[in-house]
Amino acid sequence: MEFNSISYVVFLSLAAILYWHTEGSLKLSILLGCGMLFYGMYRFDYLPLLLGTIAFDYMVGVQLGRSELGRAKRRLLLAGSIAVNLGVLSLFKYGDFTLSNINAIAGWVGHPTTFHMDIALPFGISFYIFHSLSYTIDVYRGAVRSERNFLLFANFVAFFPQLVAGPILRAREVMPQLHDKPRFFINDLAKGTERILFGLFLKCVLADNIGGWVDVAYSVDVAGMGAFDVWASAVLFGFQIYFDFSGYSHIAIGSARILGIRFPENFNFPYVAASPKEFWTRWHISLSSWVRDYLYLPLCRRTAIGESIGGLTEAVSRGAGVVPLVLTWSIMGLWHGANWTFLIWGLWHAAIILTYRVAAAAPLHIPTVAAVVLTQMGVMLAWIPFRAKDAGTALTMMFKVLDPTTYITGNPLAGGGYNGLIRALNLTLPVNIYLLAGGLTLAFYTFYFVRQPICAWAGRSCLRTFTGRVVFIASLFALDFVFLRPNQLFIYFQF
Repeated sequence: MEFNSISYVVFLSLAAILYWHTEGSLKLSILLGCGMLFYGMYRFDYLPLLLGTIAFDYMVGVQLGRSELGRAKRRLLLAGSIAVNLGVLSLFKYGDFTLSNINAIAGWVGHPTTFHMDIALPFGISFYIFHSLSYTIDVYRGAVRSERNFLLFANFVAFFPQLVAGPILRAREVMPQLHDKPRFFINDLAKGTERILFGLFLKCVLADNIGGWVDVAYSVDVAGMGAFDVWASAVLFGFQIYFDFSGYSHIAIGSARILGIRFPENFNFPYVAASPKEFWTRWHISLSSWVRDYLYLPLCRRTAIGESIGGLTEAVSRGAGVVPLVLTWSIMGLWHGANWTFLIWGLWHAAIILTYRVAAAAPLHIPTVAAVVLTQMGVMLAWIPFRAKDAGTALTMMFKVLDPTTYITGNPLAGGGYNGLIRALNLTLPVNIYLLAGGLTLAFYTFYFVRQPICAWAGRSCLRTFTGRVVFIASLFALDFVFLRPNQLFIYFQF
């Protein structure tokens, strides 16, 4: 069941009505049933896998909560939880990738093999495994208490707004809210609905329409591309994935808000960041903070922060060593997918972070505007391997950017070279009316979201008046209705 579909709107509405019209522990049963139905609409045959990981980590958590348990047994339980969770994730996500590489190596040495696994990747496995695993680690660390209520723990993992693509939250952030059984407030319904409408706008109006251009850009023959073509491809995908995934996060946060649960923000305008450090405090905050607390800081022998906020601030600012940083980013890259392109993406981010560390230590003053431009150039180049079909294509495109001659031979203004990408994308004026309307709506919402006055009326921003908000929400609803296409999957569903 896609977030960008009428069926999800109906599902969420019925789930909210059932949830708010039940009392006591039955609320948790309703929520869990909704989570199982929501996930089952993708693949019912993978429900036992989801329930199995939930049940296993619940039992591990119960055992870790026993006060009489010795340190050695606690470590053994934690090791078992890590091994089982990562084993399941590795089997489904990296099994075929590993076998294909074995086949390639065997072919090179003259003993070809044809090993393969014919299993589909379960939707959201990377996300719900991280949810479940963080709980057992936090119980071991003493950051949260062991939960004896199975329904409560199961809802933490399988709460449907976050189940398939996050945000990746902690037990201490969600379980107390589920335990307290929040009361219904009309403001939560209004705010949640507004976030969902805006998320659909980002996905359906912006990301999906930019995605058509991205598909064309990455289907062009790489051999004939110039540097400007590569930059155009990188920037287009950079904005597509931002609008796509931040749109999903808005819908997830809004859906939870309607049910009385509040999630931390997952994006905070990352494309205005003036450094890699700042970028990773603004982009996919729940994942970057998870990696910080459960991978990077332990490698550096430092104490975890314990919240889904702050991103990789600690990891980038303290500079505790090159090896932990490179290892963390390699794993973070491969977490996104079983392909060498994602490893390149991770290593590229490690490289620009290390470069930033060196530059920050130098007695240089870089103007803020220049810092933003340089940071975003590095970030946009990282999107090339993230989107490219294979590592060879990604590296070829990235090297073209570093080759000064491709800025001349690939520049159509120079009277020659390759300009097929520009023709293929058909980026001509006048701009399509939906993008103009979408851009204006996005600009208005951006200022509204950060509470900057756009126009003064009776001493207040016009968007803070009742009329302004009605016009804004009505505009979102109209655009969402026109461009809603449920066949367009969210990009992060594949992870």
